[in-house]
Amino acid sequence: MTYSSSSPTRLDHRMKIKHINFAVTYNCNSRCIHCNIWKRKPEGELTLAQIKQSLIQDPLLKSLESVGITGGEPFLRKDLIDICLSFSRAFPNVHIGVASHGMTGLKITERSLMIRDALPAGKFSMSISIDGLENEHDTVRGIPGAFEKTMQTVRALKAEGMNLCLSFTLTPSNFKSVMYVYELARETGVGFITRFAQNSPYYGNLEKNFTQDPSWVNEATSLLNSVIGRILETYDL
Repeated sequence: MTYSSSSPTRLDHRMKIKHINFAVTYNCNSRCIHCNIWKRKPEGELTLAQIKQSLIQDPLLKSLESVGITGGEPFLRKDLIDICLSFSRAFPNVHIGVASHGMTGLKITERSLMIRDALPAGKFSMSISIDGLENEHDTVRGIPGAFEKTMQTVRALKAEGMNLCLSFTLTPSNFKSVMYVYELARETGVGFITRFAQNSPYYGNLEKNFTQDPSWVNEATSLLNSVIGRILETYDL
């Protein structure tokens, strides 16, 4: 289930929700070609007090096991640490994962380590976006030098023992690099996740219609099967 930072959703209280993705901000200093959220003004977001009152105390979440913190760029919220701690205090066994572009290096490294060290052991993880080869990633993210900045963050977090993975977003322009990013994750000694880019009013990108041409989706699916094959080989499954 996904919560927006501007309007928590109310559903049937007989439901048991175990996982939520919580977008804590519209603010983003990346300029991704597959997403227009960076064009939005970061306004109307839930305050920390509202998060505690209207989201964390919602009876729907009494069975909560994990929270995925997204944005925008979550680390642009100055109270991100407090948000994570509030979830942890309300749900002592909850796992919290934060998705980041990783471009602001020391700031993200220091703050993510503060969150990890403040939470129960093993209850925090990070995913960092890498969307292709160096030039390709910089083009996708719309920021020159983004790849190297992000990989510096990845290496720094890895050195601190962070539970960490690279996250690859599949789009028509970069899907052929999915194996490269998987192998980069293996070489770096971190995990790997991937997903298709989404069309959503939240991201402001409905006009992009990524799946209008099924040919690239079929080819991407074939490449994903190859990645799965490499994983099975690695673990001798």
